[in-house]
Amino acid sequence: MSYSRRLAALERVFSNVSIPEERGGADTRAFVVTTLRAIGSIRREHIDDGRPEGYNTARLCDLNPFELAAYLAALRLQEHPDEAEARRLLRGAAEEERLLRLVDNVVRWARSVAA
Repeated sequence: MSYSRRLAALERVFSNVSIPEERGGADTRAFVVTTLRAIGSIRREHIDDGRPEGYNTARLCDLNPFELAAYLAALRLQEHPDEAEARRLLRGAAEEERLLRLVDNVVRWARSVAA
């Protein structure tokens, strides 16, 4: 099965799970889907090197706060060295506290499922 098909299958599975978050619902599902896409992008970093759509640290600057938080979750889950940069860029963003809680909840949930 191709990588994109596996990622799509994961997105379908995770779109129906409940992750604790005070507002819940569509925001959380959209966040998980965006995080999964970010994981895929980051994992292809060495393959996409030099391609404009590929992941690199500079790309983080172009993301809106919601997407940046999803990348932060993906970077944390992969223990990637760019995690600190993503956290720095998110500092001062609109709804920073809510987004950080969402990141923490998704990361905690993903690690508990993987354990």
